[in-house]
Amino acid sequence: MTLPVFETPRLTLRSISAHDAEGLHEAYGDTDAMRHWDLPPSRDVPQTAERIRMSAEADPRWHGMWAIQTQAGRFVGAINYHAHNEQQRRLALGWIVVPSCWRQGLMTEVAPPVISHCFTRLNVHRIEARIEPENLSSRRLAAKLGFTEEGTLRDWLCVAGEFRSVALRRGRVPQRRDVQPAARGVDDAARGAAPSERRHLHVLSVRRPAPLP
Repeated sequence: MTLPVFETPRLTLRSISAHDAEGLHEAYGDTDAMRHWDLPPSRDVPQTAERIRMSAEADPRWHGMWAIQTQAGRFVGAINYHAHNEQQRRLALGWIVVPSCWRQGLMTEVAPPVISHCFTRLNVHRIEARIEPENLSSRRLAAKLGFTEEGTLRDWLCVAGEFRSVALRRGRVPQRRDVQPAARGVDDAARGAAPSERRHLHVLSVRRPAPLP
């Protein structure tokens, strides 16, 4: 899948490919970098390459991942959208930076064009960031990017058999005049919904009870 290329003052975003396996493995193979990811660390470069293949071959209506590289061509991280629901016009963002490039403001620089792409080209109304409460650096980043914390989804992730909760954050919805209509799809009137109608949900859950002694 080919995604649009974005240029920032220091970085280039392009579709991730098999050639990025060694670079991404600096993050995917690192326990600290993967501490708050939704998968356990990769065992080796081939497993990272397989994860890249799955992202690259995913249906772009649901998922897309960009490689982030410096102007000199060094791989420094990745950013993706996933869980894209066209009917409900929402998706989620995820990001990761190789540990040697932490605390350089890289994701603050590259996330805005991706967010803009999601609002304009993918025509979403809602962008979510699902961040574990202990992941303070990502929570600070989300706040810088204009995300608003809405609450906690308890036991939302299951990673290597361990259930984890995430803090749910929502990206700022741009003004309607800033959003271009989707090239494909059915308009609001055809779906039977009022274009300006907004509905909010209370999230309720019940967890599996602990086994009896």
